[in-house]
Amino acid sequence: MPAEILNCSLWWQGPQWLSLHPVQWPVSTQSICVNFPEEKKVASANSVQISGTTTDLPWKNFFSLHHCVRIYTWVRRFLSNARKCVSDREISKTLHLSEIEQTHFLFISLAQQESFPEIFSK
Repeated sequence: MPAEILNCSLWWQGPQWLSLHPVQWPVSTQSICVNFPEEKKVASANSVQISGTTTDLPWKNFFSLHHCVRIYTWVRRFLSNARKCVSDREISKTLHLSEIEQTHFLFISLAQQESFPEIFSK
């Protein structure tokens, strides 16, 4: 089959009439009426819940808080982009300050929940 494609002018140039001026193209007399069945997209969501124990805190597994914040910010961007339409995704190759700050605030909140569980359990 691949050898046939190499010698097939229809594959490489298309039909001969396509090289003519559009006014000279053949006119189809057939009416095309195609009824496609309606497609319904089903959305699914996966979620992960992290318990607030000391072993689950993200910065405890990293040597550098800076390194940990940057990695978690990239992960948060990936998760955010995965939930958005392709046209709405953030495609910048660098992290924005606002994204890094949000991760810092998240880490502060987790540290507060670990240090003061009696306040957050209400």
